[in-house]
Formats: sequence, structure tokens, C-alpha cells
Amino acid sequence: MSQGKQIGKVRSPGQAHKRNDSERKPTALGGQRPGASPGPALSSPDDRGPSSGEPMASPFAPRNSRESWHAGDTDSIKALKAPHWSIANCSELLPASIATFDLLDQVSGIVERRCVNDEGGKLLWLKKTLISHVSTLDNHVLKLTKDEKNGNDSLPLTQDVKEKLMLYLQQFDSIYNFLSGDQPTINMVHTVQNLNNAFNAYTKHLHESVSNAVAWMRYSEIEIPPEGWRSTKRTDRGTSAYGMQHNDCLEGTREKTLEAIHSWIDDNDGDNEHRMFLLMDVAGSGKSTVSKHMALELEEARVLMARFFFSRDNDATMNTESFCSTVADFFAHQDDVFKGVMDTFKQRPDYRHLSFEEQFKGLLVVPFNALDRPTVLIIDALDECDKRDRGKLLRSLAKYLPSIRHLRVFITGRPERDIKEWATKTMAVRCTNFRELEDGSDDVKTYIEHRLSDWSTSRQDAIYNVVNHAEGLFIWARIACDLLVQTTDVERLLESLRKEVTLENLYTVALEESVPRDKYSRQATIAVLQMILATRQSLSIRELKKLCSKKLFRNSDIVEAVVLSLGSILIYQAQGDPIRLLHTTLGEFLTNRSKARAWFVQVGIGHYALASGCISFISSMVGQRNSYAVDETTQRLLKYSSLHWMYHCEASDRKLGLNEEVIDFLDEGYSHSLNVMAEDSTVRVHEHVNRLCRQNLSPLITATLISRALKWAERYEATPDVLHNQGLNK
Repeated sequence: MSQGKQIGKVRSPGQAHKRNDSERKPTALGGQRPGASPGPALSSPDDRGPSSGEPMASPFAPRNSRESWHAGDTDSIKALKAPHWSIANCSELLPASIATFDLLDQVSGIVERRCVNDEGGKLLWLKKTLISHVSTLDNHVLKLTKDEKNGNDSLPLTQDVKEKLMLYLQQFDSIYNFLSGDQPTINMVHTVQNLNNAFNAYTKHLHESVSNAVAWMRYSEIEIPPEGWRSTKRTDRGTSAYGMQHNDCLEGTREKTLEAIHSWIDDNDGDNEHRMFLLMDVAGSGKSTVSKHMALELEEARVLMARFFFSRDNDATMNTESFCSTVADFFAHQDDVFKGVMDTFKQRPDYRHLSFEEQFKGLLVVPFNALDRPTVLIIDALDECDKRDRGKLLRSLAKYLPSIRHLRVFITGRPERDIKEWATKTMAVRCTNFRELEDGSDDVKTYIEHRLSDWSTSRQDAIYNVVNHAEGLFIWARIACDLLVQTTDVERLLESLRKEVTLENLYTVALEESVPRDKYSRQATIAVLQMILATRQSLSIRELKKLCSKKLFRNSDIVEAVVLSLGSILIYQAQGDPIRLLHTTLGEFLTNRSKARAWFVQVGIGHYALASGCISFISSMVGQRNSYAVDETTQRLLKYSSLHWMYHCEASDRKLGLNEEVIDFLDEGYSHSLNVMAEDSTVRVHEHVNRLCRQNLSPLITATLISRALKWAERYEATPDVLHNQGLNK
């Protein structure tokens, strides 16, 4: 695909020429790396160029006149041929791209200076073309540099890309000869056309080369299902703000903790010093299980109660965007007085656009103050809320809770620094942990005896002696029991678990036990985990299979094979239900290179796969008269793809590999995704367009994106209300 005209501000080679040589930052070939102030001084110290204020002769004057006018420039032009050989000897794509950028930046600077006295305008087209090429190459360097910074391997300069690059550089020979005076005349139209054609061929091959570096699954020989894969299943419900993904406490466990929470709630009419109860403990200790247990007991006792369970598995539960409305709706469903006050506030047409604090006050504080009965709010896994958002929530709780007479707030979370500091400064908070509450209780042993009731006492004790020294006791016990039930060699597995009693070792053992040891099976597992960790909201096996782009995956059935084999660390119920990580710490382990080692997951590559999959899926729907006259999975996935394809592009590594797909998509499927977005009142299309433009994927993509969005908007001229809602009438 061609790289069209430049969009936005690009460095001026003329300005770059004013830069002092001493300010230059060296690159592999002596040029200047993009990102710093561009453009080295190309000529001798006596050559001050157009910035000197001296009169300059026409570049089309006789040769002797041109040489006396700018001898230093001529020497610089002749010297530009030397970097061609250095570029040809590059073995990696990034150094070659930097060198090519430096070279073109210099040529562009010379052409711009010559344009000052270009009376016939002959160089103007060449100048604009070079600025566009420099902008595109700058974009290449920035993207490739970011890839390596994110931990991706350096990409090789493949033979086909090198050949296209050298053919492109060869087009400059006639330009050099013309600028230096060795060639008196030049067919500029023909020269620029050849230059553009060669550049388009080079960039297309570069994009394909980057794409091929990601698309290794196309060439694997995995049989589906291959011999050695084991199917295990952990069933559970999908992630929700109501904590449907969690279980309640096993009978006989966490008894002292539950008793302490009940006593605190029952004291609602007595000492009101501690309006909030904060249970802070390490990951995997069972905090969410206690929250779920309390919610069920309060609901059964008909206590006016609402709950919000934060989770990074779902876009709606990883921030506070829906917190106020979700909690308010929960209370309103149980109390007519609360509902009446809440509905009065919702009559404001702009209430959804108010700040978090204003919504907190209008939807919760004012209705709470109208009640005259005990109420409880449960906030679970506060640490899984976006840090900036949870700061707003904590400040609102500290500010307004003292004025709400009958409300008690139970909060759980890991001991993150900001949460601990807030608890220390807020007088109304009782802060504690399981060690203080349980005081030596043997809950883990009770759990193991329950899970392994058919096993001998001696073997249960052997397992308990391992688990009892682990961090995150309950999550450790849960996964270890799952693995032990599945294995045919208990002693060998116990020995593996004893080596290092940490969550990192436990997750490593779980993966080693579940995945066949051949290279391709492990690659497939990592590829699927990359997609699971990158999803904007939890997707099902069926949905992930549909998002497996054929450009990346030879057979989408690998998704099901991987998910079914990882039942000890993944939660799912059926093919149409969301896949979730068993615990947040699993995601933290997989994305930490030093801890995960061979199982390290690059989420940026998962975003790449999902961006490609979303684009392919939307494009496959183009031409259908009614996209919603399809099954529920397709409807849901079309909405997901339309809303989030840009997010995945934004977050992906190897962005250059997506360029060709994105350009084709903007030509064919983009308007279809805009139609889907326009039907969702919570999405403003102009914000979506602006956000993608800021990503600077390439000059051509930016130009095409704006053009397609404006054409789409023109179709709504007869319905200005739609334009107003989407912000495209501004």
C-alpha cells in the first residue's frame, strides 16, 4: 500500500539544517536517531544555507554558477551515495530503517533549501514526496524502537525487504546527479513516480516482514487435538460486579473472621467510630471468598445490602465508571425510598457526564441519608481497580461516609501502598488481616481434608506440610489439590511442589503438568494465553476461536485444546461462557519475564492477534443487510470488535505488521464498525476517531481514517440528532 500525503506536523528539514553539528546524537551510521531534534548540518561550516540571509542563485543556473553558489552542498550530495553500501550491509531491520531515515532527512533538507530559488517550481513535488517518505520512515523507526523496548526480539532485515530498499535507494541516483550538477536536466514527474512506486513496494514488504514475524502459528504442525493434551475443566460463572465468579467459604473455615464482621455490622446503632471495615491481606488468601460469603448471608437475612466486586478480567469491573450506577441500582431494587430519591437525581439529562464525586453524592449519599435502616455496602478486590479511579472512590468514602448515619462499608484488597496510606489517615476505618482475625486457625487443613477426603490421612498430611508454608494459602491449596487429583504420579508432583513453595513455582508446575512438552504445543499455549490476557473483557472459547485470524492461526481449534488443558488455572463453564484466570496473580506471573521464564506472555502480541482478529471479523460481516439477524455470539462479538479493534491496535506490539490490514479495513469495513458504534449511546465516534489518529500508525492510515469518518458522517445529514450524539457535527 502506498503511503499517502503527510498528515500533521512533521519535522522541517530546513529547520534541521540550522542545528549545530555539536548537537547531533550519533546513530549506527553517524546520522541522527528520530525522536531527537532532526537533521544534521550537512555541509561545511561555511555553508549556512538559506538561514544565513545571503542571496542564493537559482538551482537551474549554469553549472559553474551553482557550484560557486553552494560548493559545500554539492560535496554533501555526492557523499550521500556512500551510506547506500552501509545500509546494504545491515542485518537487522531497525538499524537499516534508522540509516535510511537519516539519509532521506539529509536529502530532504538539501531539496528544501534549493526550493527557495526554484523559480519554476520543479522541485516542489519532489520536496513534498520526500517529506512524506521521511514522515513514514520516522514512524517505522519509532514503532520498531518501541517493539524492542517492550522486550520483543530484533527483527532481521530479510532479503526481500533489503532488495526493495536498495531498489528504492537506487532511484536517488538521478536526483543526486541533478542536484550536484552532473545531470543538467531531469524528468521530475517520471522521477517522482518511480520514487513513489519503489517506496510503496519497500514499505509493503516491510509490513509483511513484521507481520510474518508474529504469524508463526501459521507454520506450526500442531494436530488438533494433539496427543498429550489433557482436558480438565473448572466450572464457574462469568465475571461480574456482583462477584458471581467467586465461591463462598467452606463450612468450618474463616469462622472467626466472619464472626468479627457480623459483630461490626450489628454494632451499627452503637459506637460509630469505625464505619468501614478494611480486610487487607496477600493475594490468594481468600478475601473474595469471605466477601461472597458475607453477601450471601446478608442477602438471606434481608439486610439492605449492595456489593461491587472489582476485577481486571472485565472492562466494566476494572474501574469506577459503572460503580455508582451499579451500587445505586442494587439498593434501589430493594428499597422504594432509595429508588425515589435516586430517580429524582437521574432526571438530570447530564448526570452520566458528571464527575465521579458528583455521581457518588447524587446516586448514593443523598439517597442513603433519606433512609432510616441499617445498610451495608461490600467493595471487594479494591486493589484490582485502576489506581487513579480507586483514589476517587477512597476520597469520596472518606469525605461523605461520616455524614451517612446507618451505612457500613466492608472492603477487601491487597495491601497496596495507596490503600494503606488512606486507611491510616481515615479515622473511620478498622484495618485488619487474617492473621489477626484467625489467630492460628487451621482452615487450610480443613480445606485439604474436604477436597481429598478419599485419600489417606498420611497423604493428606504430606500435602498439608507443603501447602502450609506457601504464600497465598488458599489459592495455593486449591491449585495443588486440583493438580494432585489429576496426576497419576502423586509423589513426583509433591516433589516438584516442595522444591520452591511459592505461587510462581506452583504456576510453573501447573503449566508443565498440563501442556505437552513439544515446542509447538508450548508455543500454542503461550499464543492463546496472550489473547486471553489482552482481551478488553472476558471472552468465551467460541468467541476467541472466531477472533483467530487466518493470517495468524492455521487452526482456531487450538484455543479449545489449550483452554481445556489448563483447567487448574483457568475458569470456564461452557464454550459460550467467558474464560477467566483463576486468580489475578496468574496474570502477574505470566507477564513477568524473570518469574515466568519459558512461560512468559507478551500481552502486546496478544493485542496484535486480537486487533487482526477484530478487523477480520468485522470485514467478514460487511454486506450483510442486517448484522443483528445472526446468533447471539456473533452479535456480541461484532459489538466487541467494533468498539475495541482500535484499542487492541493501540496496545499492540509489532504495529507495523498491522498497517496493510488496517488500510484495507478502512477502505472496506470501517464504516460498518461505525454503524455498530453509532447504535451504542455510550460511544462517541469522534472520540474514537481522534484517539486512533493520535496513534500515528502511518500518514496514510490517518488520512484515510479521517476521510472515511467524514464520509460516514455525511450519510447522517438527514438525522442531525445522531450526529449530535456522536459529536461529529462540530
